[in-house]
Amino acid sequence: MPDETNVFKFNLPIPCGDRGIWGALLNENWALADKLISLNRKRTESWHLAYMAASGLYFPFGFEDLILSGAALTAGPPVAVSVGTSHISVDVKAGVDLIGVLTLTGDSRHPSTGDVTLGDTETIAIAGAGRYTSLKTWVGSVDLSTTDLDISDLDAYSTSLFQNAGQPYELESVQLLGMSSASGLSLTTVVKRYQKVAGGFVVSDLIPTGKLDIASTPAGDKHWDLTYSVGLPLIQSDRGEGVLASLSLTGSPGEWKDLRLALNYKIRPNAA
Repeated sequence: MPDETNVFKFNLPIPCGDRGIWGALLNENWALADKLISLNRKRTESWHLAYMAASGLYFPFGFEDLILSGAALTAGPPVAVSVGTSHISVDVKAGVDLIGVLTLTGDSRHPSTGDVTLGDTETIAIAGAGRYTSLKTWVGSVDLSTTDLDISDLDAYSTSLFQNAGQPYELESVQLLGMSSASGLSLTTVVKRYQKVAGGFVVSDLIPTGKLDIASTPAGDKHWDLTYSVGLPLIQSDRGEGVLASLSLTGSPGEWKDLRLALNYKIRPNAA
């Protein structure tokens, strides 16, 4: 389970034997006090790889899985993909006509309430080669179709985002900790923000290249503790926004030890 630390404490000096003004606050205005506590609560979500770390791509927060590779999509029959519960990202690589509309059809799930809409649809405007992600979260089998695109090379991904159980939050910093025990190992950290705007997601990198990367480890045991402040961007998870974090490693099992990636954030339950 992720580590959670509340660093804000709300202490009220309640007198003994008499309710007084503080007792009245607790008994009659507890909702206000609870709101103040929530607005000032900080948490740390920590992912721990321990001794399992070896060469590969890991997703500490969120997840992405290739579900369709090198497919053709034209005005003919739809192409079916299968997801658990996730967004769908498509990578348009090549084709004769890459300007048009891609339609998703299937069952969608609301990110906050969990309500499922059967037989739902979503259209994604395709404006050339590139990566596009659905705003809606999909469940089970989903059909991809078009009436005006002619794509010869299309990949699709099941994309899940870290959304803090649908509660908005301000991301303060990302921290990488651990120990390497061999020379020449490398590690790359990528944290992407999925921000909802009219017509789709804007995807941006929260960490500049190199800030939480390790180009080449020295020989022997080396402890790492790297932190990057990301400037408190508001992630409105109640609206389907989130982050996707990945770590790419080289090395054999045991050469990375007690590897951790932590997101430090402040809850904003009443974000506008």
